[in-house]
Amino acid sequence: MANHPPHPFWENVRQLCSEHSIPFEQLGLRPGLTEKDIRTLERKLDVRFPETWKSILRQYGGQGDWSYGLIDGTVLLSPDQILELHRTELEIIAKEGNFEPYDADDPEYDSRIQNLFYHEKWIPITDSDGDGYYLDFSPTETGAVGQVIYWMHDAGPALWVAPNFDAFIRDYIDHIQSGRVHYFENLGFLLEETPGDLDYLR
Repeated sequence: MANHPPHPFWENVRQLCSEHSIPFEQLGLRPGLTEKDIRTLERKLDVRFPETWKSILRQYGGQGDWSYGLIDGTVLLSPDQILELHRTELEIIAKEGNFEPYDADDPEYDSRIQNLFYHEKWIPITDSDGDGYYLDFSPTETGAVGQVIYWMHDAGPALWVAPNFDAFIRDYIDHIQSGRVHYFENLGFLLEETPGDLDYLR
């Protein structure tokens, strides 16, 4: 069996909890996933997860319900939560139809993301009341497979975030280490300031 070292994300989260006097146990983290767990999830979703995401899941397999927001106010999803949320959105578009949320000349439309409300290859990895970060395995020609997008339950894909999960989590670790992530009551850990396009999510 391969020996996978823990991802530095978790060491930084522990330090963040310590700095804000939040017991690490209150994050509600679930036991890490086995290789079989990860392969099963990939098979059900028909995707191959990036290694960085898998290394995070191997140590802790998401958070429980009513947990502190861990990644910029959103909860890290467990396999069951990922499947349930994904299935719910697919059922909605199957019943109500998919649509294009942006006009072609809309300045808020990012051409790296398909102009659809939802897509079966958009996989939720975090959530906060229906909004959260997704892995996009079906980008346009100008996007990248595995790019990270921010999806909103009432608007669809609201924002292109990062070219891949590795860059996304590396940036968040940098924010932790630079002291820009703080704890907010009832929300969890949020960026004190949000750079660039993410400003309007505040």
